[in-house]
Formats: sequence, C-alpha cells, structure tokens
Amino acid sequence: MGRYYDKLHFALRRKFDKLSPKAHRRLLYTLLIIYGLLSCYFIAQFFVRPKEQPVMEKLIQRPIQTDSLLNFQQKQLYDHDK
Repeated sequence: MGRYYDKLHFALRRKFDKLSPKAHRRLLYTLLIIYGLLSCYFIAQFFVRPKEQPVMEKLIQRPIQTDSLLNFQQKQLYDHDK
C-alpha cells in the first residue's frame, strides 16, 4: 500500500511542478475553497437541529391498534354466522 501511495504522490508532485505559477495558484485556491466549504458544512451539522423524529418510547407506549382488514374480516365472519 505504501508503494502505491508513494508512486501516486510523486506522480502528482511532478504534474504539480509542471504547472505555471498562475495555474499553481488557481489550483491551490480552488482546493482551499472546496476544503473550506466542506469544513463549514460539517461544522454546521453540529448546530443545525435535524427534524424531530418520534421517540421510541412514545412508539412503544401507544396502544396496539388492530388492523382494519382484520376487523373487516371478523365482521364478515360474524355477519355470516347470523
């Protein structure tokens, strides 16, 4: 794994060194802006509250509701016996 990283690092370094100073500056500023925006996004995740989601305790403490289809079938069976 280290050899591949070193090869990639040196290949990128050679390409980076071939750039003109203006292109060098543009690339660095672009990367810094992307890094800054992503950092701000991830930091904002701590301060922005997500939408309220139902608490599991509330879901568990609700009364059990029977299925409407089951009620319909039971009613048909009851009516059929009459």
